[in-house]
Amino acid sequence: MKKELKVNMDHEVLSMASSVTYRTVSDWYDATVTDLRMNLILPKVRQGHPKQPCILWICGGAFSVVSRDAWMPELMTYARAGYTIASIEYRTSNKVPFPAALEDAKAAVRFLKAHADLFCLNPDRIVAMGESAGGTIASLLGTTGGERKYDTGDFLEYDSSVSAVVDYYGLSDLYARTLAASENVPSYLMQAFTGPDPDGTRAKEASALYQISENTPPVMIIHGKCDHVVDPLQSESFYEALQKAGIRSELVMIEGADHGEDVFYQKEVQEMILQFLEEVLK
Repeated sequence: MKKELKVNMDHEVLSMASSVTYRTVSDWYDATVTDLRMNLILPKVRQGHPKQPCILWICGGAFSVVSRDAWMPELMTYARAGYTIASIEYRTSNKVPFPAALEDAKAAVRFLKAHADLFCLNPDRIVAMGESAGGTIASLLGTTGGERKYDTGDFLEYDSSVSAVVDYYGLSDLYARTLAASENVPSYLMQAFTGPDPDGTRAKEASALYQISENTPPVMIIHGKCDHVVDPLQSESFYEALQKAGIRSELVMIEGADHGEDVFYQKEVQEMILQFLEEVLK
């Protein structure tokens, strides 16, 4: 059968750049080094392409495991909406305690800004977005935007601030007494993440709740009302503190949702996030 077909271009063709090294760090008792990598989704044809906003995606995993690959299919929704996507890996707590993960995320922001032309992104419109432990780190990226002490490594001529945060059910208060008593967030996971912390100082430094300032960008928080891993009060307290500080913020509680369930990645939620980002990234 012979056919002739006239095809209308109904969407932009995208490409993926996988395993892009954004930072090299010490490894194995400081005797070796390892590369930290990111996956990117970006326009296939970038010459002459307008710069677009970027989502820096941070995967969760109880601070002890991470995957830059796991969420790539779901992130396609945002790529189709006109965002450059960068999904990163970072040093986990079994390697190095806090602030290593935050330092890595900030290094990723600086790397993206330094390569804005290559990746077709607007360096002034980078969104930190993450789930669970990744939500914790994303929120910290937002609340410590003016803190240079966590900026280590390369591209220090660029700042590591972001323009918005989307936090999926992350911990915002590692210092809270209720956290230490939780059966579903074992204390050893928190101790591994913060490192030695007899007076709770490091737990506060690792908690976005205590780092809010006038420089904090707009924040959207999404949490399940039936979360048995991260207490919904974590997000409610974070939201109240943001509101008190006069920071543009939204809290969305998902009916019947437990920690990390698929309901968070449905079209209705994704469209809500895109609407929020459209409003705050103007």
